[in-house]
Amino acid sequence: MTSNVGYGGAEVCAYNCWFARFPYSPWQTEPDYRTGVDPAGRLVVMEPRRHRLAVRVINPRTYRTIDRRAAGVGKKWWVVMAYLAPDGDYYVLTSRNNAHENDGRTVAQIRRYSPRLRLEGVAPVKGGLDGYGIYGLPASGASSMVLHGETLLVHTSRFLYHQNGDESWMHHEGALFLAVDTATMRVRQLEQPWVSHSFAQGVGVHGDDVVFLDHGDAYPRAVVMNIERDYFADGKERLRTHELFGYTGRTGDNVTGTTVNGFQLGSDRALTVGVSLPHDHPVRGVTGRSQKLGTNVYLVSTSLGDRVSSRFRWLTTYHPRKRNHVVGQPHLVPLGHDRFAVLFTVVARRGVSMHYRLVNQRGRVLASRVWSGRRYSAVAQPVHIGRKILWVGARIDRNFQVHGHYLFGLNVAHPVHPRIVRR
Repeated sequence: MTSNVGYGGAEVCAYNCWFARFPYSPWQTEPDYRTGVDPAGRLVVMEPRRHRLAVRVINPRTYRTIDRRAAGVGKKWWVVMAYLAPDGDYYVLTSRNNAHENDGRTVAQIRRYSPRLRLEGVAPVKGGLDGYGIYGLPASGASSMVLHGETLLVHTSRFLYHQNGDESWMHHEGALFLAVDTATMRVRQLEQPWVSHSFAQGVGVHGDDVVFLDHGDAYPRAVVMNIERDYFADGKERLRTHELFGYTGRTGDNVTGTTVNGFQLGSDRALTVGVSLPHDHPVRGVTGRSQKLGTNVYLVSTSLGDRVSSRFRWLTTYHPRKRNHVVGQPHLVPLGHDRFAVLFTVVARRGVSMHYRLVNQRGRVLASRVWSGRRYSAVAQPVHIGRKILWVGARIDRNFQVHGHYLFGLNVAHPVHPRIVRR
């Protein structure tokens, strides 16, 4: 597998952020790969390639490719993301520009494909979907989908129509929540809580509730969770908003000093992980947001009951002022039975190391493991298949140059004692 992706896959600029103020840009991009598990328990790697989707099916035991397929979407469209549903069907979000702000123009499509990549239906999204309009999508972030019954939930971001009083070139950015009836391929828009500059998006289903996560830069300037209560019970929308944690700095600053890299739901709580400057959560007595401070990995556990509350904790506590460690952006992998794995890299003066934390949904760390000399460099969300965590990763040299993409894995048959999978 070859592709031009930066270290970590989720960040725009790795260690040399174009904002030149913080180690990471919050502005995330769609990952170059999406991964899933088909009904036969095989690893599926999906790669958007501009105007088509390439799919590779891999035996998780031998790492051998079993099948390759591709589907084109037309030269006027480009593939934003792909999602493999539990039934084996693929859902592909495609987009094109709407430079003239035409309400009647189809600016996005959610395309449904069979397991053999035969087109089965198309759900169009118009530019005039609502009063804000869609100038283009996605604006930023890694879009998210989940299928529940016959309803596909889509969480992405968009550029809005030009607003009076703004510069002629300016288009505000915000989150976009959609629901697709997969039987009829009709789109409906869910109630739109305003999240400006949504840098990252997540979506999940808990019981009859729909749970959305955004990394907001303004209104609110926070990592924020929106819950549509009882959506699947009666179809009525009862929106509740909860801020997991906010950041210091000016509203709409375009820089938060924080990333959101993982979001998973447990039986009664949600977990969110990323890296962040201290802000109002002290690390060794240090708070605040400054380019002179270093980042650490955080974990937030949020209850999903009637009374929503969050618990924030640091998974690493490197001294922010010394800046002798750089933490890579983490991934969060559900292992079942109230167990989740957090994977990330730490680069220090003495070398690089790959880190593993086993946590439960309350955010408690149950086990920890470090492999010196190894690097966690996934370019897509890892998947848990059988006894393994598998991910598509980059081979990276000391100068942070990428030398191709390969499959990597951990044996987590005993999650407290994970082992590197050796081919």
